[in-house]
Amino acid sequence: DLRTVPSQSWATVRADLERVVAETCPPEVTAKVHCLVRQRAFQGPSSGPLMDALSAAHLRVRGEPVGVNIDTAAQCFVTDAVDMAQAGIETLVYGPAAWHYEPDEYIEITEMVDAAKVYLATAGRLMGLPD
Repeated sequence: DLRTVPSQSWATVRADLERVVAETCPPEVTAKVHCLVRQRAFQGPSSGPLMDALSAAHLRVRGEPVGVNIDTAAQCFVTDAVDMAQAGIETLVYGPAAWHYEPDEYIEITEMVDAAKVYLATAGRLMGLPD
């Protein structure tokens, strides 16, 4: 599993992998790089109607500004967001929970409830409903 960033392409990844294989394997070993699935990188917008509505909803529900990692590789998720963005649909990846990079990853129930509240408030704001 390799997550790419927007500056990478399958051609550059393949070339990098082929170079590592060539440098690592002894001459009598042959190898071929084969990709089973390719996921394009996704980088969400830092502003716009969706981000503004989500930011306001997150602040209202959680009482703090939304944390955004627009400029980091942490935005390289494998979700439908990349396909939606490719189709011209303004898209974000959002969750109010802390990230747990460990076996049995989880979020707290209260964080799930807050997520539902933020999604509802974001939708309401986008539809022009009062807060």
